[in-house]
Amino acid sequence: MVETFASTVHAASAGEPVRLDLTILRQLAAIGIAHGADPAGDVVRLFMRNTPRRIAELTSAINRGDAAGIERAAHALAGGCGQVGARQMSHLAGFIEQEAQAGVTTNVHLARILLREFEIVCQALLRTFPTAGEPTGV
Repeated sequence: MVETFASTVHAASAGEPVRLDLTILRQLAAIGIAHGADPAGDVVRLFMRNTPRRIAELTSAINRGDAAGIERAAHALAGGCGQVGARQMSHLAGFIEQEAQAGVTTNVHLARILLREFEIVCQALLRTFPTAGEPTGV
């Protein structure tokens, strides 16, 4: 199962599966424009600020062999990724969560893939929502 998932993630780096679904963020952006706000930018900024810490927590739990910690960190990552439409990341984090529920605590290579995917997703998000890279109080 890990091999199948790893090949799916590898295919994502070649651009085949949908890496990012911007539907919700575009809807938020449209609402924000109508009200002079930037809710999509705020969501993207939070994602970019919180995700590295969550990946670090996941990696730390994996290194400790802490299945419950892996499950918690992966669950939080899956939710945060889902909020910005980062489908591949959300799917991978969900897979790691399921593996932890089954007692698998050795997926450090998948955490590395998550980090690489995060970097790619951030670049795509910033191309689409350039104001998300600007500092704010969020």
